[in-house]
Amino acid sequence: MVKEEIERKKEQRIKQTRINDTDEDSRLMQMKKKDYGNGYNPQNVTEKRFILSTRVPNTAGDAQELIPSLEKFKEAYGVVPERLLADK
Repeated sequence: MVKEEIERKKEQRIKQTRINDTDEDSRLMQMKKKDYGNGYNPQNVTEKRFILSTRVPNTAGDAQELIPSLEKFKEAYGVVPERLLADK
């Protein structure tokens, strides 16, 4: 029974790491309903509801995305915000 469980978990991992045949850049990510789907993780820098800068990485989490988003903003405008609000 233990061997069967190991094989089942191995198959699940293989399914989770599948590459999308139509879009090889997308990555398998956990969605809101705890299911999985291929996609991207858009990151926006906004002010007063206007989008000033956008990045569309294929990383599943937001934890490492603030600095690259600010760097792209600085590249576009030559400054970084004095104040910011970020989640995650």
